[in-house]
Amino acid sequence: MRENRDCHHPNDDRESIALIFRDTILPSHQGFTMSQSILLESPIPDLAIEVVFSSGSPNKLLRYQVLQIPEVWFWEDGVFRLYRYRGSAYEPINSSEITELIDLDINLLTRCILMAQTSRLEAVTEFRKGIKIHRSI
Repeated sequence: MRENRDCHHPNDDRESIALIFRDTILPSHQGFTMSQSILLESPIPDLAIEVVFSSGSPNKLLRYQVLQIPEVWFWEDGVFRLYRYRGSAYEPINSSEITELIDLDINLLTRCILMAQTSRLEAVTEFRKGIKIHRSI
């Protein structure tokens, strides 16, 4: 997976959104809204991850619900909130229900993202170590 390095400016209330398709990540670009990013590709993504810089709320799920994106994650203040679309609305979930991510330890991912703020190398090492331990269980 490629890393999304969109920069956020303090005066900018836009969020950073990565749209996840099978085997591809399409980061939104500064100046593009989510709907414009979606229009760049026709398939509906399996996962949308929104990094919330301004006030966030589950009401933001309505814009994803229109597109029926199966899973939406919000990253805000060092915490992931995960939601799964269930026919007519999103419900909170504790872990991903996407086949390729079912075994992903969200707590490990969260810890490593926070760790990366001071040491990317340490974060990557810890994440790889955590994945190996999980796979050997």
